[in-house]
Amino acid sequence: MQYVLALLMAATLGIGTYDSGKELMNVIVGMAQVATEKLTLNQIGKAITVENLSRGRKLTYPELPAFLKQNIGAGGRDASKDTWGTDYFMEIAKWRGLVFRKGGDEFVVCSAGPDKAWWNRDDELWYNFDMPENLLFRTSGAAGGASEADGALGKLLAFQKKTKEGLEKLAQAIGLSEGVTPTSASP
Repeated sequence: MQYVLALLMAATLGIGTYDSGKELMNVIVGMAQVATEKLTLNQIGKAITVENLSRGRKLTYPELPAFLKQNIGAGGRDASKDTWGTDYFMEIAKWRGLVFRKGGDEFVVCSAGPDKAWWNRDDELWYNFDMPENLLFRTSGAAGGASEADGALGKLLAFQKKTKEGLEKLAQAIGLSEGVTPTSASP
């Protein structure tokens, strides 16, 4: 429900801030795809957790595609691939230098995200352990890695900027200036 409300707010605020309705629709569709992928990863992570508990061992990466096809509803698409058609990735031994406990239940399931490229800020992750923030993404900037404006974060920042510009245009059009502040009635 949170995602639906966020999409409705985005659509409401976005009207008038984009050059075309098509541009706004692309942003909204992209946000809906990311929200759907997050829900799918949550479903996958929980299904793998149950499978691991019932088997008494971790599902392995080579077993992942067959497991997903058999156990995850994907609305007609190949369940072993994310919303954008990229294979899911799973790690069961270590993550970015963090070594999992031998015999522990930790694992990570990943989607490459809308750009279909791995290891940048638009990747979607599901993990069942406390992950230190600095292990989520590598940000090497000019060296060719992800930057602050990559992926969903960049799209959100661009959307926020266009929304602010649109609201400023609306305020000018109806005669409000930046110096005007709301007033309240006296008691």
